[in-house]
Formats: sequence, C-alpha cells, structure tokens
Amino acid sequence: MSRPDESVTALPTGTGKLAFAEALRGLAAGLVVICHFAQVYWGDRQAVPSFSNSDILAETAYPTPWYIGWIVENPLIRNGACGVGLFFLLSGFVIQLSLKHYSMKGFVVGRFMRLYPTYIFGLSVTMMTVSVAGLIYNRPFPYLNTEVLLQYAVGLRSLIGSRSLDGIS
Repeated sequence: MSRPDESVTALPTGTGKLAFAEALRGLAAGLVVICHFAQVYWGDRQAVPSFSNSDILAETAYPTPWYIGWIVENPLIRNGACGVGLFFLLSGFVIQLSLKHYSMKGFVVGRFMRLYPTYIFGLSVTMMTVSVAGLIYNRPFPYLNTEVLLQYAVGLRSLIGSRSLDGIS
C-alpha cells in the first residue's frame, strides 16, 4: 500500500516532475495567451502594428469576434492576472524543489541555459517579423542596431533606459 501523498503528487518514477504542477502551469500559460489574444490583438488594434511595423486592421474589414467580449469581461481571464499569479505561485514551488537537487550555481546556470536560448529565439523571430512586415508594407526597419543589441542583452536595456522592442521584455 502506498502512502497517500505519493499517489497524488508523483509522476512515474524518473520524471522528477509533479503532475498537478505541470497541469496547472499549462492552464496558467493558456489563460495568459487567451488574455493577450483578446485584450491586445483584438482589444487594442494599435498595439500590434506599433510593434510589428504593419498596418492597423480596420474593424470594418476584420470585425472583432463575438467571443472576445466574453473573454475580456470574464474575471478569471481579464488582464491575465489569474494566469500570471498562478504561474508565479507554481514557479516558487518548483524553484524551491529544484534548489534541493542543485547547488545555487548549478541552479542559476541551468535556469539561464534553459531560458536565454528561448528568449533569443523569440526575439529573433520578432525582429524577422518586423523586417518582413517592413518589406510588405514598404516601411524602414524602425529600430536602431544598438537598440536591437541591447534587447538581446537581458536586463541591460532597462538599466540604460532604452525602449522595449517587443512590448514584453
């Protein structure tokens, strides 16, 4: 007979992850994506073109879908606060468990190697999208080379006071 806490929290041996934490993390990420889709993409039609170097989608040509109002008014989804809060809570829980298995240096290096390449890839895709949109809409690339380089150096941009190029970091 197994202990009650083993059956609830553990995935099969060897995975090292908690099933409920992974499920909640997916739910949290989904809530944030839905919120951004509804409130930024549809709710603020000038936000996306300001970052993507493209034209504003006219409401008459591209009407807001009927379900966007429901998403924006739903208190569980509005502003992504529930998803972000849940994600931070889970991160604190997972980080605490990770620190038991790694030294502080090992944890920091591991976290950096996990997150920074993803950040670089995402920012590169964003910059390529801005470049391609500029070609399509016959617009120059809107950022200076130094601004782009500062954006790649996480944290340096905000220390120097340079603008955000993607609206996120």
